[in-house]
Amino acid sequence: MNGNACKSEKQSQTTAEMDQLDKGINMLSDSISNLMDRLGKVLRTSTPMGDCEKMPAEELVPMANSIRALRYRVLVINNDVQDILNRLEL
Repeated sequence: MNGNACKSEKQSQTTAEMDQLDKGINMLSDSISNLMDRLGKVLRTSTPMGDCEKMPAEELVPMANSIRALRYRVLVINNDVQDILNRLEL
């Protein structure tokens, strides 16, 4: 019984940390949006990127799916930052 309580505690710690990571990513995304808005007058027009065909995602356990989704969001935000840097007229 003690082992189950420990496992449950670890899961709740992991879930809590995943929630904090999600909140941090949301805050970063909002900051990038605000930055884009404020820099709008000194950014060149964005050139749309072609849609890449996506490979079918490997089926993962629920926690791994959550981590993958968070990782994807970080990559999207990084692409936004790179786009800002590439478009700056300064």
